[in-house]
Amino acid sequence: MPEEQARWFRRHALQIMNTHMRPMIDEMTRDYAERFSEAELRALVAFYETPMGRGIARKQMEAGMAQGEIMQRFEVAYLTDLMTKFCAEFDCQGEAPKGQAARKPSAR
Repeated sequence: MPEEQARWFRRHALQIMNTHMRPMIDEMTRDYAERFSEAELRALVAFYETPMGRGIARKQMEAGMAQGEIMQRFEVAYLTDLMTKFCAEFDCQGEAPKGQAARKPSAR
């Protein structure tokens, strides 16, 4: 990254992130409050403070990241296949036609 762009990121990234951080934390807090009782949350905290709990938390984070990558590959492959087949059936070049012109006669 050119130095000018790096300086811009150093100047602005944290400030911009901070404007989004509080709403995200508030939303996650509401979700946890609706999903778990106070006793369950205390038990979770106690568990995650143990060596096994810390190990499981680390593995959950790693698994979540790996599953995100798997889902991304799936979504790209699926949408590519879907749109390839769709565009083989319908004209996907240029702007989408409107109304009755939107259906290309089937070659079957």
